[in-house]
This record gives sequence, structure tokens and C-alpha cells, in this order.
Amino acid sequence: ESSALTKKESFLLLFNIGKHKNLGTLVRSAAAFGVSEIFCLEAKKKGKQLTFGSQGTEQQMDFRIFNNLGQIKEYTKEKGISICGIELVHDAQPLHSNPFKGSTLFMLGNEGTGLNENQ
Repeated sequence: ESSALTKKESFLLLFNIGKHKNLGTLVRSAAAFGVSEIFCLEAKKKGKQLTFGSQGTEQQMDFRIFNNLGQIKEYTKEKGISICGIELVHDAQPLHSNPFKGSTLFMLGNEGTGLNENQ
């Protein structure tokens, strides 16, 4: 029996974000865009920084904590969730040119350095 999701959902990964004030902004944006769940790495290290600036929207969101990117890869594969890296680079493809066929995890690059080698 497959454990894949039965409806299309969107997820956001909070990882490698340089400025803690941006975390809350991303949580607010995720709530506004109807993100189903926020995936977090190293959440214990960040503590309250994770929701700094979220203006209470973190109470509307579901969070799933992972210890490393490998766990996220395993979970998304098990659930049939595609991973989409978001980054501003010259050869990046616009999101609208690649319609999504199922549930998707959006992984953002760092504000200054973009996606790292492990992402």
C-alpha cells in the first residue's frame, strides 16, 4: 500500500536561511499561500528565532522537524512529494514554465549564497 499523499499539497523547507528575521516572514508567506506544512532543520538550535516576525501565523501552521536533509529526502520519496529548488540564478527556469503535477516541497536558497551543495 502506498503512503503517497492523495491530494496536491505544497510544503516549504526552512533551512540555510541567513537572517532570523526572514524566518518569520517566510512563515507568514507560507500561511498566506496555503502551504500545508513547514519542514524545519536544526529547529532546536534556532528556538524562538524560527517564528520571530511571524506575527502569530505560526499558530496556524503545522511544522515537521527533521535532523538532516537525508531524512527529508526519504520522507518526500515515501510520500510522493517532488522537491523544487528556488533560486535566482541566470539559468533558472520560471515556476510557471514547469507546472506541478503533484505535491511539492519548495526549498529556498540562502539570501546571499543561494542553494548549497547539499540542497
